Amino acid sequence: MSPMSRFRFDQQALGLALERLKQAGSVVVVITHKLSLLSYCDDVLILNAGTVQAVGPRAQIVDRLAKVRATGAPALAVVEGSGGTTSDTRRSK
Repeated sequence: MSPMSRFRFDQQALGLALERLKQAGSVVVVITHKLSLLSYCDDVLILNAGTVQAVGPRAQIVDRLAKVRATGAPALAVVEGSGGTTSDTRRSK
């Protein structure tokens, strides 16, 4: 039995708790590998090996993730702010 198998959670209950905190004006940081939990987030920051790969509004980041997966692109360009400004962080060698 994996040590993590003991940490089962009820996603619906967690979502309800996150919504209540959001309505109360709280700021909550969610660290997850479960993409389904992003539906409860306003903004998303994606890290890969300690490097920021993307940051911005959830809808924008999820859309970019879908495009990256569909095209098989190797990396995300960093997306900043709600204005949709994109800056490429990959460096030419």
